[in-house]
Amino acid sequence: MKTINWYVTIFTLMLCSIFFSCGDDNEDSLSEETSTELDNESQAIINKYKDTRSLIGEWEYAGYGKSDFRFASDGRCFMRGSMSGDFYTEGVWNYDTESRLLSTTCGSWAWTVNLLTEREWSGISPGGNAFSYKRRYNWNDPNDELLVGKWVNEEQNAIVIFYADQRYKFSIDNTVFNGTYEVTTIPVVDSQCDYRRVIDLVGDLYGKMYVGGLDGYMLNISSCIQGAIQFEMDYIYSDFLD
Repeated sequence: MKTINWYVTIFTLMLCSIFFSCGDDNEDSLSEETSTELDNESQAIINKYKDTRSLIGEWEYAGYGKSDFRFASDGRCFMRGSMSGDFYTEGVWNYDTESRLLSTTCGSWAWTVNLLTEREWSGISPGGNAFSYKRRYNWNDPNDELLVGKWVNEEQNAIVIFYADQRYKFSIDNTVFNGTYEVTTIPVVDSQCDYRRVIDLVGDLYGKMYVGGLDGYMLNISSCIQGAIQFEMDYIYSDFLD
């Protein structure tokens, strides 16, 4: 009987070990799910601009005497001549990731892109001429959906996440602030494609946050002070960070 009881005890301990081991696996799986920072609705919006995000923004010709361009996230394109101060020509643009063809209806400009980073790109025109462009900052794209996602300033250890359901999460020096937000974006008077954007915050942070620029790569918060904490800085979209 003692031998039988001993085997029963060993068998019971083995069952307990298996049970708790399975429990740990479930907890790890649950932890991985709950650690996801972006919900499905937010991720769906982000995916809409995945192929073109690196091009969304204002681009300045790297040389002299050629046009500058603004590629908006809604598919509109604006062109400024080399001697003009305003973006006076409006059309549409498209980028094919397979052929790497960047085409517009602004003067029928088109390029086969041979270099593309978040800060610069270059391409060959149908006529065989090479063109290079550098990103210009602090233009506000008219589309508020570009806010959705994770933005980072590594130097200040600051992170801001805007969710599709109008929640926000700010983290600076490991202090986290949560709440909701509402965006107001209005066109600048007498301008064809310039916009002003204000974000109203409610929750741990409150008041108005003024956006100096928003494109596919960078978010510039030009004014937002909460007590001794300052959030005025440039944030890079997280996909462009290693």
